[in-house]
Amino acid sequence: MTLLERSQSLHAPTGTRTRYLLDCTTLDSTFTTLSSGLQVPEAILQDLLLSLPPRKLHSRKNMQLGPADDVLWREMKRLYPLRPEGVGTCWFHLTRVRDPRVFRLGLLNFQKALPGMWDTLWECARPYISLQDWVRFRENLGNHRLRWLYDSKLADPTQWGPHGMLIQEAAFQAHLLGNQDYLDAPETVLDICRCFHGTFGMDLLTLYRQNTHPCIVKFRTRGTPQAAWNRALYYCYRHLHQLETPAQSNLCFDGQGTGIAARDIVHVEVLPLHF
Repeated sequence: MTLLERSQSLHAPTGTRTRYLLDCTTLDSTFTTLSSGLQVPEAILQDLLLSLPPRKLHSRKNMQLGPADDVLWREMKRLYPLRPEGVGTCWFHLTRVRDPRVFRLGLLNFQKALPGMWDTLWECARPYISLQDWVRFRENLGNHRLRWLYDSKLADPTQWGPHGMLIQEAAFQAHLLGNQDYLDAPETVLDICRCFHGTFGMDLLTLYRQNTHPCIVKFRTRGTPQAAWNRALYYCYRHLHQLETPAQSNLCFDGQGTGIAARDIVHVEVLPLHF
């Protein structure tokens, strides 16, 4: 993995302390920022998590009370006076782009990012079809039966993101967790490429993968929701007890159509084409 750029150092707003930003880049960073944000010494935090046996935490009685991460939070609060104080949270947006420098403009929502997505696909397709055919395809996606997926997303601002995940480790566990692998291709690109294949019989998706870079965009938002504390704590718990990581142990951020400003991009990591 290589670091493309660092637009700024990870820091809290003026007058606050850096360590209160919840950062789940690695297991170590999660422990460190949980310890600071919850105001629990790291050694004590680890001892508390180890003191709760998985059989007890995941007992039928406890599971009736709510999700395992909520149960863990309640158990931890019972054992120690957790005092969450978080001014920000780091998230990880997964995608592919031709030129990773585009993130110097921030993270755009789906509607604003769409023209660039189409431009990239055209650069991949132009050696094989005419501009006239491409313009016609872009207008109606070849009237393919999957066109509705594209149209419905474009018509619904609540689906415009941008999105991010709390725990970076999940970026490399898409198939294990049953998630879409956004490092392989964004969902909309998959939909367009399927329509293109049905219309022209050509594999545009492979061309797209060959001409784009998988990227992990780390960004920050203000505040730390309770669900983020819970999931980060549960992430550490499962690692300490060597348990498999279920899909629900991650948490997703949804910008709901509001993009992420360039000042809130912490860094962009460009992965090898065949990572």
